Amino acid sequence: MSSIDGLDSKVLEDIFEDSRLSHDRISKKIWKVSYVGETSDFQIIVDLNNPFVSLSINSYVFSPEDNECRLDLYTHLLKVNKEMNHAKFSLEENGLISLTMLITPLKRDLIQLLKERLKSFCEYADNNYLDVLNIAQARHIS
Repeated sequence: MSSIDGLDSKVLEDIFEDSRLSHDRISKKIWKVSYVGETSDFQIIVDLNNPFVSLSINSYVFSPEDNECRLDLYTHLLKVNKEMNHAKFSLEENGLISLTMLITPLKRDLIQLLKERLKSFCEYADNNYLDVLNIAQARHIS
């Protein structure tokens, strides 16, 4: 049983199956979930790290080497972060752009909340991917 009330491995796996997401258990509290979107396929890490449930796509895109392109991408990501509820893009030390959502267990039904947030997280990933990828891969010609 997870230490997050009401959320054990069976319940979590049922959520994945109900959402038609393939999944593999990596450790006692971590799953790798595959989401096939319209724009790309995404590997989501689901981590039951008290007191949160964390959803992460750790290698969404690479940060570009070109300074102008990188500035355009970061500006775009800041705008998208402002518009998105709950999920946020971040820059990792290795230059990867990640997408993460932390779900705080509330008094309302955690299982329903997780289903809703997992769905919205997948939609955020899919809906933003092509714009982010195109900006990241743009080449500025001087």
